Amino acid sequence: MPYRKDDIICFCEEVTYETIVRAILDGADTVDKITDRTAAGLACGTCIEDLENILEDILSGNQAIERKR
Repeated sequence: MPYRKDDIICFCEEVTYETIVRAILDGADTVDKITDRTAAGLACGTCIEDLENILEDILSGNQAIERKR
């Protein structure tokens, strides 16, 4: 599923797709590490599957990443 950078992935903690991607690009290579860096997935856990999918897509190169210049 394509995401826009401002899409909210974790509604409990208001964590955006862009924030999650930045965490992954900065070395968060597991969902636990993404949670440690962003707090996504800490509350209800509904977003965990999305985090797993985003992580897999980014690490495999299947998702386009908007980068700031």
